[in-house]
Amino acid sequence: MTPEEILAKAKAARKQLPRWVWVAALAIGAACAIAFAWLLVAPAGTPTMPDHHEVGGPGFASGILIGLAVGFLVGWAARHARHAPSASSRSNP
Repeated sequence: MTPEEILAKAKAARKQLPRWVWVAALAIGAACAIAFAWLLVAPAGTPTMPDHHEVGGPGFASGILIGLAVGFLVGWAARHARHAPSASSRSNP
């Protein structure tokens, strides 16, 4: 088997990413670009961060826990979508 044949078989067997992954990536990228542009055009005297941290408010630990939980859920959903039988009428032969 030649390398070209191996590559062709691998390309044919590889599943494409679902559309929702592309939409989510586009939405996150757009939100980051808007936030970055906002910070660039904000006047120099505009406070962008509070001067003090509220005691008892959400902090680093709760942010880490939320990030881990969301990461776990996204990973679980991606794995479940990859291994679940397709309900599409256009399933691969």
